[in-house]
Amino acid sequence: MVERREAVYIISVAAELAGVHPQTLRIYERRGLINPYRTPGGTRRYSAEDLERLGLIQELTDAGANLEGVRQILDLRVEIERLQHQVTRLRRLLGESEQRLADAGLSSPVGSRLPDVPRRSVIDTVVFRGADAGSGWVFARPRLRTQSSWLRPVTDRARGAFGRRRRA
Repeated sequence: MVERREAVYIISVAAELAGVHPQTLRIYERRGLINPYRTPGGTRRYSAEDLERLGLIQELTDAGANLEGVRQILDLRVEIERLQHQVTRLRRLLGESEQRLADAGLSSPVGSRLPDVPRRSVIDTVVFRGADAGSGWVFARPRLRTQSSWLRPVTDRARGAFGRRRRA
């Protein structure tokens, strides 16, 4: 069985498995979308993880994203994963601290008041703007209202920076 990170596929095989031309893989590498392992001789080797990433890239480009948009989405996915691990770690540390307080005969209601934030995929929060409405990406505001202003939906952007309607 091949490990997820074990780079075994040469470029022609990886391109065939991903359903793209080998030149497309070279372009993706130049744009920073994928980073295949290089042998000492300079040959590209792709892993199963690289092939999964290629599938996601294809899915996003088929949905209308340009390569820069795909790169930004992939970067955001990595950041979200990092933050989810950090939240998990902090919740574990809080639980351990509360347990130590309880063992010492003290109580702390902090952990019981923390909201359980649902996990979402980056793709769930990204909304495509139709070709007739213009090109580019628009990020939809998730249900939680704690996100920064750049996540406002298009309808909110039409009102201007401070929520007022723009003058025609």
